[in-house]
Amino acid sequence: MGQVLVLVLVLVLVLVLVLVLVLVLVLATRSIGYVSMMAEGQPMRYRQQVPQVVRWREAEIQIIAEGGWLRVAGPEMPLRNLRRELLDLD
Repeated sequence: MGQVLVLVLVLVLVLVLVLVLVLVLVLATRSIGYVSMMAEGQPMRYRQQVPQVVRWREAEIQIIAEGGWLRVAGPEMPLRNLRRELLDLD
């Protein structure tokens, strides 16, 4: 019984940590000028917050949950900016 309780607590802790990481990624993407294009059942996608005329699809950032990992994909420069924002969180 005690082992089951510990396992449940560990799973809840992991879930909470993943949710916090996703929230931090969402806030960081907003700070570099990207907005959400949420669609239910799809990976999280973010596009540039600029007029459509100067926006292109290849500049989108995707955040995909794979098992216990989060994979962030997109162009190199926006991902570098996102990384810098995440590292500057104090």
